[in-house]
This record gives sequence, C-alpha cells and structure tokens, in this order.
Amino acid sequence: MDGFSSVLQLGFSLATTLNSYLANVRHGRDDIANLANEIDATVIHVQELGKLIDVNDETGGWNENGLKIARKCCTDCEVVLNSLRRTLGKSGAEVPTNEVVKRDEINLGLFDRFTWPWLKPKLAASKQELQAVKIDILIALNTYKANVGYVVTCKVT
Repeated sequence: MDGFSSVLQLGFSLATTLNSYLANVRHGRDDIANLANEIDATVIHVQELGKLIDVNDETGGWNENGLKIARKCCTDCEVVLNSLRRTLGKSGAEVPTNEVVKRDEINLGLFDRFTWPWLKPKLAASKQELQAVKIDILIALNTYKANVGYVVTCKVT
C-alpha cells in the first residue's frame, strides 16, 4: 500500500488545510468546503481501493485489466490532487507528493474578492475531475465486490 499512502496523505492533508482556511475566507466559503468534502470522500474511496488491490492476489477480485484500472484510478486521483495543490500554492512549483500540505503553502491571496473570480472556475474544474475519478473508483470497487461475491449484511436495530 506504499504507493497509495502518499495519495492518502496528500488528499487528507489538502482537505484539512482547505478546511482550516474556511474561517478566514469571505468569498467562496461554500465552494471551498464542498471541494474539501469532495477530496475527503474521494480519498476515502482510494483508501478502500488500495486495500483491495493489496489483497487481490488472494481474492482474485480483478483480472489483470481490472487491476490496471484500479491502479489507474489511484494515479488519476493523485494527479488531480497535485494539480489542485499547485493551483492553490504560493509558488506553483512541484512539491513531492509524500509531503503534507501545510497551511502556509496555500496562497491566501487567491481567496480575495479580486482573484476569486479567476480561481473559482479552476477549482470547479478540479472538483469535476475528482468526481469523475470517484465514479471510476466506485465502478472498480463494485466490480471487485461483484466478482468476489461480496455480501453486505445489515443489522436491524
């Protein structure tokens, strides 16, 4: 799961950092909160996908092509998260994916009333990319579960 731990760390730290800015941002508060929630949800699915990739040799839930698709989903998520990180960053420079997103790394000036109109479409596009990746992840998860006869049990309380 080493390859996926950097995606998880990046996603969770980016979402946490964005959430920490909400108290200081006047413009786009809901948009930023929704983006942070989308990041959290997608990364949680990546985490589940990574666990299934790790046990796929034992379970055979995916064939070779299914496994390639599952790994591609994780890579696609990392690409979108790194793009978001560069968009929101102060320098726009590449940052290693194994580093946590720090609060002082985000350019707070992007959220003022003059730059927000420029940033909002970029964040909306990134959110759509995350949603597309999440759909692919959910399809991969459901394919795996269907192939191994995954049974969901519900307790009635």
